[in-house]
Amino acid sequence: MPLNRTESRIQGLLSTITHEYQAAQLALNLHVQDPNRHDFINQCLDRIALAHADLKQLVGPDEAARLIIKQMDSSEQTQELEGE
Repeated sequence: MPLNRTESRIQGLLSTITHEYQAAQLALNLHVQDPNRHDFINQCLDRIALAHADLKQLVGPDEAARLIIKQMDSSEQTQELEGE
């Protein structure tokens, strides 16, 4: 069943939030002293904030929070399975 435009936009925003969070987390966990690392992490967080703001406009703040938590839980479970 095809997604409607709003559902597709919501999935895209959740995907953006997940990928930016993972990228920031990887950069944070690197044991390399890179002067650009802080800027990279800040850029990831800025993109997360923009996607979160768009998501709140589409579904409201409570539903946006619920969707993000659900997405992050799902993402963490997938990472755990891939690490086994």
